[in-house]
Amino acid sequence: MSKTAVDMPSQVNVFCKFCRNKVTNQSGRRCGGSPTGAACSCNPGVPCNACPGNGPCFAVPCNVDADCSTVTGFTSCQQRTAGAFSATNVTRTIHETGSPAGALTTNGAAKPATLVSIFCIPPSFTAVVDSAADLPGPGAVSLPGTTQNLP
Repeated sequence: MSKTAVDMPSQVNVFCKFCRNKVTNQSGRRCGGSPTGAACSCNPGVPCNACPGNGPCFAVPCNVDADCSTVTGFTSCQQRTAGAFSATNVTRTIHETGSPAGALTTNGAAKPATLVSIFCIPPSFTAVVDSAADLPGPGAVSLPGTTQNLP
C-alpha cells in the first residue's frame, strides 16, 4: 500500500487535507464535519449543543481550497506541517508492505499474515496534542498476526 502527497496552492507535500487557517495553523470545525454545517467549538465526536440534534462537531475535510470557501477563516486545504514522519518534511510517499496468509484449509495450520493501512489523523483541537503529534497529518500501521480457518 502506498500514499503519495500532493501539492496544494497553499502548501506542498500534503497527505491529509483539512480546512485550515494558514496563518494561525488552526483547523476549522463544523457540525458533522460538513463545510456547510453550523460553526461549532465542541470537542470532536461528542454531542454538541451548537449542532442540530446535538450532532457531533468535526474537522472539515477537503480536496481543494474551494471546498473550504464556506468555512469562514479556514479557507486553505492543507495539513499542519508538510510531509510525514519527519521534521525536515522530505517524505513524499508512504509505503507499507503487508503479507497475505496464503491458502487456508479447514483445520489446517495457522499462517502468518500482516495487515497494513495508511490513513489521516484529524486534529484533536487540543493545542498541546496537535502540536506534539503534528495533527492533522498522516498515520500508518502494520499489524502482524496469524490466521486459521476453523470449522
